[in-house]
Amino acid sequence: MTQEYAPGRLVDVVGEGPTVLLWHGRGPDNRLALTRLAAAVAASGRRVVVPDWDSTHEDGGRSDLLSSLRFARETADDDPDQLTLLGWSLGGIAAASLTLNQRRLGIGLARTVLVAAGAFPYDDPISGAPVGPAKPPVQRTTTVAFVHALRDELIATEDVHRAHADWSQAGWPVTLRELDADHFSIVEDTADEVASIVLRPPPSWE
Repeated sequence: MTQEYAPGRLVDVVGEGPTVLLWHGRGPDNRLALTRLAAAVAASGRRVVVPDWDSTHEDGGRSDLLSSLRFARETADDDPDQLTLLGWSLGGIAAASLTLNQRRLGIGLARTVLVAAGAFPYDDPISGAPVGPAKPPVQRTTTVAFVHALRDELIATEDVHRAHADWSQAGWPVTLRELDADHFSIVEDTADEVASIVLRPPPSWE
């Protein structure tokens, strides 16, 4: 079902169950790029929220991203602090920033999945600044999965490994999965594999 999450801003909502919010990458209003992934996640009993957002807007997409987060939380059937957030490409950079700053923003996340985004080579659309090194979690709530495309033409494997190690050393329970895909096909040709990572039981806090 397509509806508005803010005036003039569209979101697709698919399935029923615990909420998973998907953020697409760079460019305006590209939610349809995640259609196959959304269907794969919803098929396993999840309510999937896929908003348009515009990284070319003068605020870098901040208002769209935060408004879509608010919509996902306010319309969730379960505890809004049990939201799963998946960000692909530039959306993944925004998801990493939100994860690191969630308590300052007054929210919680159960799980974050960073797809083709682990090196954080661009400024975060929410803050307008680089994500920077991982900070230790304020509260032990969120687990983090890095998903890397082995044929990614934009992000080097060694950079993703470095980001994964940085988050692990900061105290986050993280996993790393590498798929035979490129930067764009990872959310289409390997959508079922990415969906299984979203739904997989996360690593436990020690």
